[in-house]
Amino acid sequence: MPVLGISGGIASGKSTVCRLLAEGLRYGKRLVETFSADECGHNLLDNDPVVQAELQTMFGTSVISRNGRPDRVLLRQIVFDDPRARKQLEEILHPKIRETWVKAAERFRGTDNYFLAEIPLLYETNSAFFFDCVVVVEAGAQVQLARLSSKRGWSLETARRVIDSQLPSREKMRQADILIFNHHTEKLLHDQIELAARALQSRYA
Repeated sequence: MPVLGISGGIASGKSTVCRLLAEGLRYGKRLVETFSADECGHNLLDNDPVVQAELQTMFGTSVISRNGRPDRVLLRQIVFDDPRARKQLEEILHPKIRETWVKAAERFRGTDNYFLAEIPLLYETNSAFFFDCVVVVEAGAQVQLARLSSKRGWSLETARRVIDSQLPSREKMRQADILIFNHHTEKLLHDQIELAARALQSRYA
């Protein structure tokens, strides 16, 4: 069964699509395992002492809160105000995140099961070649801004900086094997995912 990549811009609904697509692909005795690069990164920041030490060395003690974990709000402000700082953070986290999902994916190659990896910067990190199929979720910049503002409490300025730091949506859409639009109704989203699941099941039967 294939190793599938799920990508798209921030707040496009990648996690929702990954979860629903996994549900649609589960049938018979086949299993579906999912991976979230964001969750992996958060886990590294919160629990990996090597990562925390590297952060403190690179950005100073101010980024570490009293509980020993990084202050994500401050860290986000730092890295999206300074492209060099963002690159430094990516150099700390990305190799560890990549190692985690590559090892997990390799366990599934040659089996009857699916592996879905949700990776926001899949194209930015030149990882598309690893996947048998890439699903891109598109919501549109205005929907992304609204979600980041209402659900995460981000300022519009911060939200725009994060969106602008990622590969343009049109380029991700151009490279996608399957495209899911997530800025209409919930029913339309479910209909698209049902079609995608059927297509994948047919392709990799």
